[in-house]
Amino acid sequence: MKVAHNLPCMLPLLPVPSLLLLLPRPRTSEQGSAIMKTILILGAGLSASSMIRYLLNASKEQGWSLRIVDRDLERVEKLVDGFSEAKALSFNALDRAQRIDEIQNSDLVISMLPARFHIEIAQ
Repeated sequence: MKVAHNLPCMLPLLPVPSLLLLLPRPRTSEQGSAIMKTILILGAGLSASSMIRYLLNASKEQGWSLRIVDRDLERVEKLVDGFSEAKALSFNALDRAQRIDEIQNSDLVISMLPARFHIEIAQ
């Protein structure tokens, strides 16, 4: 368990100035290499669009399932249009009760929310 800003964190986290990566349930193959199948992206604003396009374009080849959350469902639906490996979601990512199931069912969580929310998302 890692600690961020002297607050205990229940999930491992890798902070980057405007990006937070959470690895809630690391899985490995029989050979011991990491498996990443379900990627949850919190926030689909302008700063996330290039990363989302990259992940969408690589998703089929890599076998990734993308779950993209934003308060503007229409924006996410436009982003994932034509990508069967992606699902558009809309809920309040700052509400723990609304996000916890999605986080627990993901192999990688990428928060593209403003940095001031990263600690709350990681708890």
